[in-house]
Amino acid sequence: MFDDDRGLHGRWLDGYEVPVESFQDLEKNPVSDLLVMSLSFGDKIKEKILKRFDKQINVKTLKELFVESGVVID
Repeated sequence: MFDDDRGLHGRWLDGYEVPVESFQDLEKNPVSDLLVMSLSFGDKIKEKILKRFDKQINVKTLKELFVESGVVID
């Protein structure tokens, strides 16, 4: 779990067994695959991640998953 909201860093969200990490934590310990869960800012977040990590991280947005599944989103 990664979030740009500094107020969430180190905290746990209900239903998750790991604390929220920062973008700097992601830079220190990159993952191989990342799902961006924001519908509103998903494209911008993906762009930021790809700009920093290029193809090192496979990034998908929630919107992309919906479109691939045939779900229409406006």
